[in-house]
Amino acid sequence: MSDRATFLIGRRRYESSFGAVGLDLDLLAGPRAFVPFAEAHAEATGSWYDDVCDPELAEPDPSVLVVTVGGRCHVLGMIGDQPVDEGPALLERLAGEPSHAGYSGACEGGVHVDPRLRRVGWWHTTRQPWLAEVGERWPGWTVEFWEDRWAEHVRRAPVLDVREPDRVAALAEVRDAALARWAGARLDVRAAVRAAAPRALVGRGLAPPLAATRAAEAREAIIRAHASAL
Repeated sequence: MSDRATFLIGRRRYESSFGAVGLDLDLLAGPRAFVPFAEAHAEATGSWYDDVCDPELAEPDPSVLVVTVGGRCHVLGMIGDQPVDEGPALLERLAGEPSHAGYSGACEGGVHVDPRLRRVGWWHTTRQPWLAEVGERWPGWTVEFWEDRWAEHVRRAPVLDVREPDRVAALAEVRDAALARWAGARLDVRAAVRAAAPRALVGRGLAPPLAATRAAEAREAIIRAHASAL
């Protein structure tokens, strides 16, 4: 998606040009800190933001999906629809593409196709709204949705070497990132832009200021959440 976000508080909508970046870390601050921060954004009056997809393969932790066909392994960027939506045409598309000997990096989802048994299994780490339609796109095949159970994929395709993450280290990493996000007061970006360029047309979606007291409340909530998750 793009960096833009819409905050729905009660029946009011607020818009942010960069709100999607770090939104998960903002929410970890809890309602006492996050809700007033969201309400300090400009209230939205027009249509909802469109969803725009951005390529991410060049990032250090790329957003990818792994497709295994028999013993072949293909690593695809998570851009657009889930490849399982293509039906058997997916096999034709990948037939002439180079494959990997295996994959052991991070991934957001996967698809395993067994042409001999005519079975398809797929999984993803986020909600998939089109579940009911997938089976219809593979007529004559048995289709299974494994939710976020990536181990089902690994069991059927040893070329995929995804391992159980270190939960303690992962929680600490999220905690530290959230604490850095709420480290202290934030300036009023809109006011700063207006001061630097009085004649410039300033957009409505720039971030509002954040008081140091609100940031301190957020850090306390983050520390409590981390402790309860251990």
